[in-house]
Parts: sequence; C-alpha cells; structure tokens
Amino acid sequence: MHLGKFGYFLDFLAIPPVLVFFLYLLPYELSLMGGGVGAAAVAAGFAMWTLVEYCFHRWLLHEWPWLQHLHDEHHQDPDALFGTPPLVGIIQISLCVFLPLWFWEPVTAAGLTAGMLAGYLTYISVHWATHHVRNPRWGYLVRARRRHMLHHYRAGKTNFGVSTGFWDWVFGTQHLRTTHHFQH
Repeated sequence: MHLGKFGYFLDFLAIPPVLVFFLYLLPYELSLMGGGVGAAAVAAGFAMWTLVEYCFHRWLLHEWPWLQHLHDEHHQDPDALFGTPPLVGIIQISLCVFLPLWFWEPVTAAGLTAGMLAGYLTYISVHWATHHVRNPRWGYLVRARRRHMLHHYRAGKTNFGVSTGFWDWVFGTQHLRTTHHFQH
C-alpha cells in the first residue's frame, strides 16, 4: 500500500515506546520467575520474527493474489514509500503473540512480543535502508542491500529475507551472485 511520509515513518516512531513497554513488563516478572527466561524469550521472539518475515514475504506477498498485486507496485517502484498500514504490525504482533500467552506465561508473552517487535523494527529499518542508502558502509547493510536488490532484479524469485538471509539458505531460495551492478 502506498503511504505518505507520515504513514510510512509512523511505525519507526511508534514501535520503540511499545517495545519499551513490553521490556518494562519483564523485570517484575523476572523477579518472580528468575533469570534468563525473559532474555531467552526476547531472543526467541526476534528469531521467530525473521521466519515470519520470510514466510510472509515469500508466500503471501509473492503468491497470494490480492497482496501480490499490492507488492508488485513495490517491485515496479522500489523507492516509493510502500508498506503495511501504520500500526498494523504492532497490533498484529500484540494480538497474536502477547494476548494469547499473557494469562499462561507472562514472561514468555512479554519477551516474545518484545523480540518480535524488535525484529519488525529491524526489518522496516533494513528495508528502508536497502532502498534509500545508496552506498552503505556497514557490512551487514551492504550484504542486506545486495541480497534485497538481487530479490528485485530476479523478479522476486529468490532472497525473500530482508533482515537476514538465513531462511533463504534454509529453504534453498538464496541467490548471492550476479554480473549486474545495481544503481537503484
């Protein structure tokens, strides 16, 4: 969906305080539950996000007709401000991860939600940077940009992970080399 600047960048502003809120819930729960449960849940949530990102991009955005049509607009005009409507990601993660687990495992619920929100923030940041930072100097961003530009160049048939190429490697959709250079 095409978003204006305010809509596009709203999640960049909204996610950090929501993330802090979920992290704020951890110290109280950690004092009751003990050590690294919360930290492990945050790490697991971040890892879960990378898999959700890969699956959503690969199967929903490239194969589900209604979303594919919207995502094709991004492939046709990669520098335009296309994305998920503001706050939808925060709401979905909160409803699908936090609420179902809160009553049974509050530490896990808060930690997984915080990790997934951190992953989502990483994703939208890296995706923005891959399209708008022309000559990145940080090695991680250089690799992420190269992977993502190959995704665009190869008509969306490879490199579905934006935050990481790990799941492309796992599922055999990784493509690393091309003879073309990207000016885009």
